[in-house]
Amino acid sequence: MIGAVYLAWAHIRYHAGRSALLVLIFAILGAIPLMSERLAILAEAQLLERANSTPLIYGPPGSQLDLSLSALFLEGEPRAELSMVDFETLADLGLGTPFPLLRTHTARGSPVVGIDVEYLDFRRLPVVKGRSIVRLGEAVLGADVATRLGLGPGDKIQSETGEIFELAGAYPLRMQVVGVLGQMGTSDDRAVFTSLRTAWVVAGIGHGHENLATTQDESVVLSRQEGRVVANAKLTEFIEITEENAGEFHFHGDPANFPLSAILVQPHDERSAAILRGRVEDAGAARQLFRPLEVVQGLLEDVFRIKSILNMLVAAVSVAALMALGMMIWLSLKLRRREFEIANQIGADRSAMARLVVVELTLLLGAGSALCVALLMLIEIYGVELVRALLFGA
Repeated sequence: MIGAVYLAWAHIRYHAGRSALLVLIFAILGAIPLMSERLAILAEAQLLERANSTPLIYGPPGSQLDLSLSALFLEGEPRAELSMVDFETLADLGLGTPFPLLRTHTARGSPVVGIDVEYLDFRRLPVVKGRSIVRLGEAVLGADVATRLGLGPGDKIQSETGEIFELAGAYPLRMQVVGVLGQMGTSDDRAVFTSLRTAWVVAGIGHGHENLATTQDESVVLSRQEGRVVANAKLTEFIEITEENAGEFHFHGDPANFPLSAILVQPHDERSAAILRGRVEDAGAARQLFRPLEVVQGLLEDVFRIKSILNMLVAAVSVAALMALGMMIWLSLKLRRREFEIANQIGADRSAMARLVVVELTLLLGAGSALCVALLMLIEIYGVELVRALLFGA
């Protein structure tokens, strides 16, 4: 047997390229089903954890899945079909704590999310550098945004223009970065968080410009009538909020009608949650309040139905690969016929040649299994980070 091992190893080394290919094929055939299953379990856990940490979502009628993706994972097209009236209504009920969200434009490719500061406590997002948002025009960055852009407290980040809410248009706003959030491995890591007031400025509802009542540049004034000053198109709006011009920023319209994208609700208890859902259902189809966990679970059920089909396809491909592998081994043995004849002529019997082939395949399978185990260990170590990167861009 020692001689068979020696000869098998010598043959493997001599045909190193072919042997390495066989080892890789064995490893892939064993690892792919196990790795896909493990990654699916990790992805399910990540999605359910995010949904489970958000008891209720309040939003406009429509797809609960779209609203969940927007409110939980900051994905999809921004919508602003709620208003501050909805927030005040929920707050006045006293059955839970509402957390308003407004997704507006993007800044350097990251979503700009207007929040109340309490949202950071609700999500347990620590500020690891700098401080939290306090003034108009300030922003805190998710960990991935700060790393990707190389930004930190004292830097600036500018929103990208666009008329998402079909308003009269909005100038880009250069926001002051005052803090960086800790790495959480969620969609919060790739967001730019501002106050709701700053988000409204980004959306074009508020703006700042030179005080027309005291301006020395009459070329920007269209008319003056009974204390009312009308500006012309020459008047330039401020694109950055500073201590000097902060007082010149103002909003147009009724604050109660200012837009929100969604409202996360933390009820006091299960009874409060049931009462809240009943109140919203009694109000008709104008609004909806639902548990995102149920929505995500439904999504995962659909995904795993598709996954079962993919597993059958993978199994079919694996069988085909094994058949091709068997054919390759058979052809390899055919090519070695002269080698076996010479061994037989010098005294080796057929059983010795069979042992040689079995030992060689065992060594290759052992190496493939070791590589398969190594790949599975990498998934165990880095699987969570990989899933977070795939799901949240982390």
